[in-house]
Amino acid sequence: MRSLLRLLALALLPGVAAAQFPLRVRVVDQESQRPLGGALVSAIGMGSQTPAVLASGDGTAVLRVPAIGAYRVLVRRIGYQRSEEHTSELQSHHDLVCRLLL
Repeated sequence: MRSLLRLLALALLPGVAAAQFPLRVRVVDQESQRPLGGALVSAIGMGSQTPAVLASGDGTAVLRVPAIGAYRVLVRRIGYQRSEEHTSELQSHHDLVCRLLL
């Protein structure tokens, strides 16, 4: 029984380890620099796209990317132009500010 549980735990580890790197995004209005909550934020790179995350009231969203690498961060919000930002090579964590234009 124990060996079966160990085997099951090992089988689940790749899925858990796959989303280990936080990419923190802060969305602000380009002119006023005020935070924009309610923006949809996602990242594309390393052969995958993260699910879209809704930015909180203070404009922050935390994406979990599957690997260290370079990503394109896509930000959309009603009333603003779509924004696309490119990250440099991610390390263990990364902070990025996205400025949206009306």
